Amino acid sequence: PRMANLKSVYEERWVNSLQPFQNTDQVYREAVLPGQTLPSLKGPKMYLGEYDPAVNACADKPSCPAYGKPELLRDLKVILSDPKWTKSIWGVSFFQYQMPYNKYEIHELQYGMFEMLPNAPWTTGYILGDDEKNHPINCLDWKVQELGEAVAEAYGGSLPDLPCPKDESESKTFVV
Repeated sequence: PRMANLKSVYEERWVNSLQPFQNTDQVYREAVLPGQTLPSLKGPKMYLGEYDPAVNACADKPSCPAYGKPELLRDLKVILSDPKWTKSIWGVSFFQYQMPYNKYEIHELQYGMFEMLPNAPWTTGYILGDDEKNHPINCLDWKVQELGEAVAEAYGGSLPDLPCPKDESESKTFVV
């Protein structure tokens, strides 16, 4: 049976994930170090999901002088390259790429590097099991470009172009 040795399966596959919304110094001190002292978490590495300290550091603003591009870039570089982090952390993902349009509280609405523009020049194709024939795909614009620059630089990438067709002749249907 595949699960004959549940302990070894746990040890080989377990991933501890947390959603830190604080800078690296605080996350290391309050989560990484204590986590690595617990017998149940000592061996497995952690994954940092939903990482974006700016909104908390900036009193419900997406970025501010207290936490902006330099601070995010520093934190991401530390997480991705500092040996004390790489021995305990598998990786990190930024939270979140698009502004949440299904949330209503001021705090939650501050997240996201991109925002949707009102124009939706594309549509999806039919999505299996969906009641709708298709759905609009809106153009994107930067909400907080400086944070996007930090993420791109930390991972050795570049910012994407965000072209938005001017008329329907330039638009296409995307199949999901």
